[in-house]
Amino acid sequence: MYKIIGILFSIIILSSSAMAQSKKTLERKKKQTQKEIRYTNKLLKETQSSKIASYNELVLIEKKISLRQELINNILEEQSRLKQEIDENNDIIESLESDLKKIKEEYAEMLRFAYEHRNKNDVILFIFSAESFNQAFKRMKYIQQYSEYRKKQAKAIVDLKEQIKTRIKKLEVQKIELDQLVAEHTQETIALGVEKSSQTRIITNLSSEEQQLKRTLEKHQREKIHIQNAIAELIRREAKKARAKNKKNSFDALTPEQKLISKNFGENKGRLPWPVSRGIITYKFGLQAHPVLKNIKEKKNGVGISTTKGSLARAIFAGTVTNILPLSGNNSAIMIKHGEYITVYVNIKEVMVTVGQSVSAKQEIGTVYTNADDQRTTLELQIWKGTQLQNPIYWISKKK
Repeated sequence: MYKIIGILFSIIILSSSAMAQSKKTLERKKKQTQKEIRYTNKLLKETQSSKIASYNELVLIEKKISLRQELINNILEEQSRLKQEIDENNDIIESLESDLKKIKEEYAEMLRFAYEHRNKNDVILFIFSAESFNQAFKRMKYIQQYSEYRKKQAKAIVDLKEQIKTRIKKLEVQKIELDQLVAEHTQETIALGVEKSSQTRIITNLSSEEQQLKRTLEKHQREKIHIQNAIAELIRREAKKARAKNKKNSFDALTPEQKLISKNFGENKGRLPWPVSRGIITYKFGLQAHPVLKNIKEKKNGVGISTTKGSLARAIFAGTVTNILPLSGNNSAIMIKHGEYITVYVNIKEVMVTVGQSVSAKQEIGTVYTNADDQRTTLELQIWKGTQLQNPIYWISKKK
C-alpha cells in the first residue's frame, strides 16, 4: 500500500511539474503575442497617418488578425490546461477517498477483533501455541507491528488526502482564473471581429480602385524585378569570381578564415539575430497571393520586416560589405558576405557602411527607408548560399 501511495504521490508531483512548465510556456507565449499586437498597433498608427487607405495598412491589419487569433488560441489552451488540472486532481482525490474508506473499514474490523481478544492471556496463548521458537517470535513481531502498520497506512493516506485537498483549494483560485480567461476570450473575440470588419472595409476600398491598384502593383513589380535581377547579377558575379579561383566550387576558393565564417553562419541556422531591434514579419518568402487582386501572386526573394520610422538596420552576422546597390528614391540595398553565404538588406535610406568594410553581428549598417506615400517602414532581408536563395524565416531566431 505504501508503494501505491508513493506512486500516486510521484504522479501528482510529476503532473504538477509538467503543468507548471506548460503554464509558464503558455503565459510567456501570451505575453509575447500581446506585445506584438501592441507593436502592430503602433505601426498601424504610423501607416494611418497617411490620407489614403493603403495596401500596407491591410497587411498590418492581417498580421494583427493573425496575432489576435494566436492569442485567442493561447487563451483556449490555457483554459484547457486549467480544466485538465482540476479534473485530474478531482479524480485523484476521489480515488484516495475510496481507498481511505476501505482502509478505515479494515482498521475498524481490526479494532473490533482486538477488543474482543483484549485479554492478554489470548495474546500469550497465540504466541506460545507456535510450533517453534522462530514462529513464536514472528507472531510476537506481527502483533507488535500490525496495529502500528494499520495506523501508518491510514495516516499516510490521510496526509496525502490533505495535500490533495490543499491543491484543490488552490485550484479553486484557478477556477477564478479560468473565469477571467473566459472573459478575456470573449473580449479578444470581439476585438477580432472589429479587426476583421476593418480588413473587409480596406479590401472593399482597395477593390473599388482595382485598376489603379493594378497599375501601382505593376509599377512596384517592375521596380522589384529590376532590384531582384540586379541583386541576382551581383550574386552571380561573386560566385563567378570565387569559381575563377577554384574550378571545383566557390567554397574551396575561400580562405581558411572565410570557411570558418561560412561554417559558423551555417551552424547558427535558426539562431541568427533579427536585422532590426524590433519588428514584425509582414510578408513571407516565396510566391504569395495578393490579398486584394484575385489570381495575382507576387514572388518574394526575402522576408519583409515592418518596423517603426527611423529604425536602424543591422547585420545579422559578421562579414564583409561587398556591394551597396543604389535603388530609386534615395534608397539602397547592402550586400554582406559571410563566407559562401551572402545577406542582402533592401530598403536602406542612410547607409552607414562602405564597400570592403568588415562588420560584426548586430552592427548598425543604415536607416530603414520609410515610404512617403503610405508611411511604410519595411526592411527586406534576403539570404543566399552561393547562387541559391534561402528562406530567411528558417535562419533568424524566433526571439528578436
